[in-house]
Amino acid sequence: MALILAIRERLGNSEIDKNDNQVRNKFVDDTQAQQGRLIITANGYQPAYITIPNPMYGYWENGLYDAEEYGKSSIWDLTPEQKSAQRIKSLITWSNR
Repeated sequence: MALILAIRERLGNSEIDKNDNQVRNKFVDDTQAQQGRLIITANGYQPAYITIPNPMYGYWENGLYDAEEYGKSSIWDLTPEQKSAQRIKSLITWSNR
């Protein structure tokens, strides 16, 4: 049996990577048992997902943008200011209350 390990900054599924963060989060939730673990059974093994995020840039960033919010047909039509506003809007804040 050969085992190939792929470590990526994406989820590694091109159909999932094309979607917004809600779809990506659902994929991660649905495959939680396989995140960071290789499960070997008598019938073989299940894929293991190991993702190391690149916090500076990456394909994940496209999931933050909503072109329709600005009446655009594509995220590639957003201005740098519009992208910046949507990045800030996407931040998850924490309050120690």
